[in-house]
Amino acid sequence: MNQTQDKHLANEPITKNSPVCESLAELSRQSELVKMGDEMLDETHTIRADTQWLLEYADKDASFEEFIPDFSNMLKAVEQLSSLIAQLFSKKNAHGELELETLTSAIRHDLRTPVNAIIGYGDMLVEDIEEEFEEETHPEARAKLQKTLASGRRLLTLIGELYAKR
Repeated sequence: MNQTQDKHLANEPITKNSPVCESLAELSRQSELVKMGDEMLDETHTIRADTQWLLEYADKDASFEEFIPDFSNMLKAVEQLSSLIAQLFSKKNAHGELELETLTSAIRHDLRTPVNAIIGYGDMLVEDIEEEFEEETHPEARAKLQKTLASGRRLLTLIGELYAKR
């Protein structure tokens, strides 16, 4: 571009439909998608770490041994979820951009299924632990389980927000 063209473009007003504005909007959208993917992975890592801790705790404490199958199922669900999130957020178009349409088509079922499994097992475990043990016993395990449930619910919120952006 020569100096005359540069001056002409510099004097053109930026409107809602101008290429500059559209490019900025796309960059903003891409940035937001990447941020949401990172948040989803962060919550998934939290669930994985806490579930692994709970499995180790149950392995060491005989009174928690009966919960090992449910903790194992939660861990399987979080591994599936982690893999799905990584897959979905690695799909890019020819321009190297994430495609929201690609992401949202799989969200409703593919992502929600393992999240709902995690929350379902977590809720069952909370009830079982409350019925079986006195309130002040196993405080750290209870806290990890509540943290896992909070992360699962946060994931459902993020999935809903991402789906709403289509």
